[in-house]
Amino acid sequence: MIKAVIFDIDGVLIDSLEANYQYYLHVFKVLGKQFVTRQEYNSNYEGLTMKAMLNKVMGFTGSELETNFELIKKTTPHFSELYKTPPGEKEAIEILSKKFKLAIVTSKYSVESTFKVIGQERKFSVVVMFGDYQKPKPDPESLLMALKKLQVKANETVYIGDRESDLLAAKAAGTYFITFYGVSGKIFKDADANVKTFTELPGAIEKLS
Repeated sequence: MIKAVIFDIDGVLIDSLEANYQYYLHVFKVLGKQFVTRQEYNSNYEGLTMKAMLNKVMGFTGSELETNFELIKKTTPHFSELYKTPPGEKEAIEILSKKFKLAIVTSKYSVESTFKVIGQERKFSVVVMFGDYQKPKPDPESLLMALKKLQVKANETVYIGDRESDLLAAKAAGTYFITFYGVSGKIFKDADANVKTFTELPGAIEKLS
């Protein structure tokens, strides 16, 4: 029986593709480096953590990586005015919150701007973000941390994500996995279910129960 539902943020709770691209354009302009094209970003870079991006694009490692990461965290706007929420999200979360414990696991290092857009902060009893854990997805560390805080077993939990790294993390942690592909358009055959809209989500979770 499913007792908890864990959500990713980017590509699931918010459509942040344009916001994230503009964010990285700004970051690398400040660093004096031209960023990749939107097509390259969507194909090869979207979903990377900031540290992974700085390493891949700038070649930063060690103390240089940490110094620039901390500087960017403090000085770069999130372009959250470009965030969009998928249709039916508010209603689906309202339905799910009455039946399950809800949580967020994300590679973001702050969720403040996310909650300003989606609201419903009180519906999520647990939030695990980058900085709470050391190993990003596909490592299961962040999900395992959420399970411990939720006080539920892996086989009582479903993770909602949109990337292969989300799927791999869920499999490694032992949770169910549902792909939300309304933003990314990516479907994974190894997922326990694939949904395009939030309207479909409560029904898909009930089937897993």
